[in-house]
Parts: sequence; C-alpha cells; structure tokens
Amino acid sequence: MTQWKSKLNLSDDADLHSDEATAKLKLGLFSYPVLQAADILLYQATLVPVGADQLQHIEFARSLARSFNSHVRSRPESGGNVFRVPWPALSAAQRIMSLKRPTQKMSKSDPDPKSRILITDTREEIHAKIKGAVTDSEPGISYDIDKRPGVSNLVDILRNVTSLSLAPEAIAKDLENMTMRAFKEMVADNVCQCLEGVHDRFEELMDPSNQTLNIEAEEGAKKARRVAIRTMRSVKNSLGLESFCASSNMWDREMIRESGTDNTIAEDSNTTIRYITTKEGTADAIQEALAGLNKQSSQVDEPETTKPQ
Repeated sequence: MTQWKSKLNLSDDADLHSDEATAKLKLGLFSYPVLQAADILLYQATLVPVGADQLQHIEFARSLARSFNSHVRSRPESGGNVFRVPWPALSAAQRIMSLKRPTQKMSKSDPDPKSRILITDTREEIHAKIKGAVTDSEPGISYDIDKRPGVSNLVDILRNVTSLSLAPEAIAKDLENMTMRAFKEMVADNVCQCLEGVHDRFEELMDPSNQTLNIEAEEGAKKARRVAIRTMRSVKNSLGLESFCASSNMWDREMIRESGTDNTIAEDSNTTIRYITTKEGTADAIQEALAGLNKQSSQVDEPETTKPQ
C-alpha cells in the first residue's frame, strides 16, 4: 500500500526494504488493514462509506474476500461464496483539506482545533475558523489546487455545502471579483446553514434524557452479532472444521440462543473460551483437552457441558 510510505514519512520512491524504512516499522502498520478488512467482511457489508484515502483498504478487503471465496468454492461443503465482496461508497466531498494547512486533509486528530469544522461548533466558532483559514495575498477568487490550495479548499467546501452543481472552477469564476473577506463570510454562512439541522439533532440525541442512541446501539449490537455468528459458522463449515471458538464476550449464550443453534457448548470458566461443536463426540474431546490444560495449570475445576437455555 502506498499509504505505508506516508505513514512512515517516506518519499513515494523510497524502498520499503531500506534500513530507514525498517527502522520505523510497527506492527500496527500491517495489522490495521487486516483488522479493518475483518470488521467489514465479518458483517457481510456491501457498501462501506470511506474517504478517498481509504480506498486502498477497501480494495484490500475486496481482495481478501475474492481470494477466500475462490479458495473454498471448490469444496463441496462450502455452499458457494462465503464473503460478500464490498464496494466503497464515496461522497461528493471526498477530501476536505485543513483550514490551517490546506495541503493536508482536515482531521479531527489535528492538534490545532482551528484547522477543522465540527458539527458541535457554534455559528460564531464556524465563522471565526473560516475567517482565520489560511489563503494567500493574491486578489480575487480562483481555483488552482497547486498555486492557491487555501482558496481552492474554501471553494470546494462552498460547493459541497450548497446545491451548486457547477464545477469548482466555474464557481470560482463567478466569484472572481469578490474580496477574500466577503468570500469567507459567504462560505461561513453556507456552512452554518448546512449544519444547522445536524447540530440541533446532535444536541437532541446527546441529551441525557434521550435514550434513542442507547436503544439503537443495543438493537444494532444484537443484529450485528447474529450476522457475525452466521458468517463464522459459514467460514468454519467451508473449511471443513468441526468446531470453532471465540471469546465469551462475543459468543455469549444469548446470541447463540437468538441465532437458533442447537449445538452443544463446552465452557471453561477459567480460560473463558467457548467451543460450539457441530459433530457428536466433539464436546467430550474438548472437555478432555480442557481438563488437561487445567491440570497443567494446577486448577482442579472440571469444565461442564451445558446447553443454551
């Protein structure tokens, strides 16, 4: 991924095998794309809303899905494709730049709070931030990302918060005789108007007496777990495995019961690992293995075999 070089602060033509690159390498650089792909594929996502800078990660997830499906498709027990191949969902505003460093994208992690606009910002804060946005001393308004990145960024913001369907170059042409001060006021007014309803809705949802988010989060978690259980069962079956395991935090009894499975669960309370068996006799083998682990660790509690209530 080309993003690896930017994360390592290397030039585009740098060699990833060089001493300079390897000295900066961290596990997260490689594990993050894999974990992100797992989050997408586990829940059978079809469209993933991302920014343009995340397209490589989505393509990586698509590649993994196609590769796995191709690998297991020839197995008679696979039943066809296991993962859906996701597609990126890009908004018209694919990349908005920082108000203070217009050659870098706007980010909530930027240490300068004046570099970004938040939906929680008041009208006064939005006006102050855009008024202080970095532009240049050249008169008039024009659109040139290379020569006038700050002004061009404000034109892009104006285009995306209004219903203007013109190209940014055409918008800048219509405003070419406007002063920078008046232009910034115009951009700020339109941003405030665009975010007005969003800001009000945010405040409503964040009210401590409003339980909408808690209810939606709880119901959404249940739905997501059911999808995850089905996906993992499909993955294991496609590989011909007889059992699969996961941490008890995720594979709890309630979710297993809701999924409608009649499989046996062998639980070890010390290791907090649960095995959902799919063939007769596997539970006994698991119990025996867990008992051996307990003896090795000087723990005498025997695991119990129970069924979902």
